[in-house]
Amino acid sequence: MERSKDSDLVRITLQRNRLTAAALAMGVLVLAGVSGFVALGPVGFAGSLTLPAGVLGLLLLVAGWRVYGAMAERAAAIDDVGTGCARYTTSLLIALAMTEGGAFLGIVAYMLGAGIMALTGVLTHVLLTAILWPGNEKIRPFLGRAEHSFLE
Repeated sequence: MERSKDSDLVRITLQRNRLTAAALAMGVLVLAGVSGFVALGPVGFAGSLTLPAGVLGLLLLVAGWRVYGAMAERAAAIDDVGTGCARYTTSLLIALAMTEGGAFLGIVAYMLGAGIMALTGVLTHVLLTAILWPGNEKIRPFLGRAEHSFLE
């Protein structure tokens, strides 16, 4: 039984770290792409990016919130603290990565000459970060049936 728990912990740890590594790599790649576009200066089609970037920022806020909530609901049956903590971390990273993508798109569009509304994704990312900021009350739903009196 202990061997199974250890292999599960290793699997979960690898999944979490792969997600983190991929997110960090994407950040660098996006920044590299942005630097190439910024060197071009304002472009003629940038104004047409304002509305799509703003709407996408709002949609990704809703999507990130729904993913986080769905993962919290599925965690109700968890009876292992380690698994609950891993799922909490994964759900937090996925939800915030979604809104971060919208924020990056809005920033790129704005730097290319789009209107200020393109920065809606930045606002929604900061908002979701504040709402989901890690704390005892946020991790509780992910612990399911596990003993969590240590959070009191």
